[in-house]
Amino acid sequence: SPPSSNGGGEEGKNLSEADFDKLDAEWKALIDKGQAALTEARERKEAAKREFLDFEGEQDTVIAAERASLFDAQARRDQWSWVPFYNTMLEEEVAATQEKLDGAVEELESKRRQSIVKIADAESDIGIAQSDLERGYSMKYSAIKIRREYKTGRSKELLADAQAAVRQAEVAYTGGKKEKAMQILEKAQETFDALAIFPDSKASAMSIPGRLYDLQKCIDTGAEYRTG
Repeated sequence: SPPSSNGGGEEGKNLSEADFDKLDAEWKALIDKGQAALTEARERKEAAKREFLDFEGEQDTVIAAERASLFDAQARRDQWSWVPFYNTMLEEEVAATQEKLDGAVEELESKRRQSIVKIADAESDIGIAQSDLERGYSMKYSAIKIRREYKTGRSKELLADAQAAVRQAEVAYTGGKKEKAMQILEKAQETFDALAIFPDSKASAMSIPGRLYDLQKCIDTGAEYRTG
C-alpha cells in the first residue's frame, strides 16, 4: 500500500522523489490496466450482442420458411387425408416439417442462451475493470494529495532554514566575521535555489530577498550592515 503523509509529519518528511515516482507508477499501471480491460470487455459485450442479432435475423428467415412449409404440409394432409396410404405419407411429411421447425427454433434459443452467458461474463469483467479504474484514480488523487502536502511541509521547512541562514549570516557579518557570513550564505545557496530566493533590490527590506540583497551588497562593499 502507498505511504501516506500527514503534511509536515515525520512520515511525510521521509518521502523521497523515488517514493513519489513509485506511487505514480502504481496508479498509472492500475489505470492503464483497468482502461484496457474495460475497453476489451465492452467490445466483447457488443460483439456478443451483434453476433446474436445477426444470427437471429438469419434464423428468423429460416423459421419463417419452415413455418410456411409446415402450413403447406398441413394443408395437403387435410386435403388428402381421405386417401389411404397417401394420408400416412402426408402425416409423416407434417411431422418431419414440424421437427425441422422445432429444431430451428431451438437453435435460435440455444444461441440466445449462449449470448446471455457471453454478455453476462463481459458485464462481470466490465465491473471488475471499473473497480480497478476507481482504485487507480483513488490512488492517483491520494498520491497528488500526498505530494502536495509533502511539498507544502517541505517548503515550510526550507523557508525556516533560509530565514535561519540569513539571520546567522547577518549576525556573523555585524560581528565582524565577513568570511563566516559568506560561508553561511554559500552553504544555504541550495536552499535559496529550491525556494527561488535571490537577492532582490526591489523586494521589501524585511523580506528574505531584500535582506539578502542588503547583506550581499555590504559584503561586496564592506559597508556597515543595517540593524533593526
